[in-house]
Amino acid sequence: MSIGAAVLTVGAGLAAWLARRQIAAWVAPGSAEHDAPDLALDQPRPAAGDRAPVDFRPDIGAPMSPAEREALRPAPGPAG
Repeated sequence: MSIGAAVLTVGAGLAAWLARRQIAAWVAPGSAEHDAPDLALDQPRPAAGDRAPVDFRPDIGAPMSPAEREALRPAPGPAG
């Protein structure tokens, strides 16, 4: 066997190993999403009387710009 054939064989083996490793990384089980422990099935569910903390409630009396009012306007009807 010549030196060129040996180098080619080693290169092909290295390329196959790298490809297999990359494919395994692509199909690896897992999720890019973050866990939400407060939404887990074993957590207690909020009751009808539970409310969000005051800092997270919307301010009903806050002024609304014309652009925001237009964005919240219902659609005029079916497109067509």
